[in-house]
Amino acid sequence: MENRLFYVMFCMILLLSLCSSENYFTKNVKGEGVLAKNSYVNHPPNPPIVEGPLVGLTRKAYQYNLTLIDPDNDLLIGYEIDFGDTIEGSSCCPIPSNTTLTLYHMWYNPGVYNVKARTKDGHGLWGNWSTPLTVTIMEGDTVPPVVHMLKPNKGLYLSNKRILPFPMNLVIGGITVEVEAVDEGSDVSRVEFYVQGSLKERDYTTPYSWDWYEKSLGRYVLTVKAYDFVGNQVSDEIIVWKFF
Repeated sequence: MENRLFYVMFCMILLLSLCSSENYFTKNVKGEGVLAKNSYVNHPPNPPIVEGPLVGLTRKAYQYNLTLIDPDNDLLIGYEIDFGDTIEGSSCCPIPSNTTLTLYHMWYNPGVYNVKARTKDGHGLWGNWSTPLTVTIMEGDTVPPVVHMLKPNKGLYLSNKRILPFPMNLVIGGITVEVEAVDEGSDVSRVEFYVQGSLKERDYTTPYSWDWYEKSLGRYVLTVKAYDFVGNQVSDEIIVWKFF
């Protein structure tokens, strides 16, 4: 009787010792009890850290940084960021935890927007949305630049020189097309030159010009387009008779 009692107490002590360690009992595919050790438990990613401007203007791109964190240090395979007007996301190549992504967004309407994000780990588990970042967007630059063709300008041009005034633009030989473009809002970003609707040149710095020296014969529509840094644009065009 004493031996049996001692045996029962010994088994109970052994069982308590096993349960208090990192080991625990589970079942194998046959349903039999087996001993498993250090079984992995996956946790969802932490809400990302979203950083960026809190005030901005419409039609202007702003940079936001998105820091992705996983408590298990798992690789992350996707993210979504809600800018309040659109949700952008990506299923991407594995990204290490604690990686910071740089994203850009442009709002087209004034208002108050809540920016938040979430991430997905390599096991397909989505984390919670981050605490919203409140962004106030005000009306921005909606006025296009002013553009004016300086050369040619109603004259007879011979080898890039204005010989005399003329009722039309008559060019013999090559000519340097010169343009004036200004913008009081976000400034001029570039000027484009077109002949018969075909883009010939982009100029990003003042003075804006293009050397038109390809051989031509006849009547042409010369168009210039000026853009500002928020996407507003304006154009000007003239008729040019060009020979050689």
